[in-house]
Amino acid sequence: MIITTSPKGTEDLLPADSYRWQYLERVFKETAELYNYKEVRVPTFEHTELFERGVGDTTDVVEKQMYTFNDKGGRSVTLRPEGTASVARSFIQNSLYALPMPMKMFYNVLRTSRRGGYANSTSSVLKRSEQKARQWMPRCFRLLSRFSARWA
Repeated sequence: MIITTSPKGTEDLLPADSYRWQYLERVFKETAELYNYKEVRVPTFEHTELFERGVGDTTDVVEKQMYTFNDKGGRSVTLRPEGTASVARSFIQNSLYALPMPMKMFYNVLRTSRRGGYANSTSSVLKRSEQKARQWMPRCFRLLSRFSARWA
């Protein structure tokens, strides 16, 4: 039997609606870049150990929000449930720590929901290295305020 429906909790983003998402993503990117944030794109899946060790093997993320499977080589891989661990791995692997700090990045991440609604959605996330939260939170709020004003 041929499967002709998408998995429960998901939906297709059709051409008639994709322009809305493209607009939202463009406004977020342009606003983030005004504050010198640069986009980072990390793989959609990672080695499972990255999340078990980085997030903790008893957290909700690991217990409820991870889609894990073995690849053709028998290695355990997981669809990325959050972005922090992947961005940190990339930061180390690519020696970004050798660049001037603070490093300001943003990325999109696939979110899953167990509380009803759609099981997959996309969130945009801002990350900043080597800066205390009280120093950059006001700037982040200004950025989000500016983004909200453009989206409205």
